Amino acid sequence: MLKDRKITTDKVYLGDSKQYVAQFPDDSIDMIVVDSPLGLYNYGAVRFSRMPDGSDVEKTEEFEGTILPNWLTDCYRILKPNRVMLAHFPSSQIYTYENYEKTMDNSIRQARFNFVDRIFLCEYPFIEKKESFNKETVLNNHGFIKVFSKGDPIYFTDKRLLVDFSEAPGLSQRSIELYKKLILQYTSKRMVILEPFAGSACLGEATIALDRQYVGMEMMPKIFAEAFRRILKAKKLKDDYAKN
Repeated sequence: MLKDRKITTDKVYLGDSKQYVAQFPDDSIDMIVVDSPLGLYNYGAVRFSRMPDGSDVEKTEEFEGTILPNWLTDCYRILKPNRVMLAHFPSSQIYTYENYEKTMDNSIRQARFNFVDRIFLCEYPFIEKKESFNKETVLNNHGFIKVFSKGDPIYFTDKRLLVDFSEAPGLSQRSIELYKKLILQYTSKRMVILEPFAGSACLGEATIALDRQYVGMEMMPKIFAEAFRRILKAKKLKDDYAKN
């Protein structure tokens, strides 16, 4: 947990983001980037970046009625005025996610966020199958982003985004070049960016490279270890560059 409610930046915390975010001071974060669908569902050993199965009425009602609204209220509280929260949505399944989007939009707006814009990304090229999953499908799960603002909206430009595939391990790699574009669009140097569901911390690498401050959380120990190593490497590269 956070000591004296103080946030240490350029760091990945091991644990449940709900508990960490609840301790953050008001108006302490400049940008929040959340996974689809806001990565809050956790029962047993199941990875918590997924919604409950709609067939499980009790868990679905708990998620939509308690967990999600409470977490979004905390996100709104810790986000500085006129700053933004970016939410990933699957580009390849936008239209099949109609009910999901309505649930997310309603919950986010009830937490007083203002809808800003949709960002559609170009489709990823085909990537060969690796082991038991198709990486193309996994990459497409982060191919669509919605932006929500606390206060006046900040609009995204119409420039096309570059695609750069990370070599770091992880089942849902994001484009570091995409994150650099978004970071430059919505933040200035030394601003604090929060990623509650860090994975292997692609966002952290981009954040540190652009001289912003990164805070991430990851509850799976093996993935946390990769994120931890990645952040250390990014900080070393930044320090070496500063010395030269």
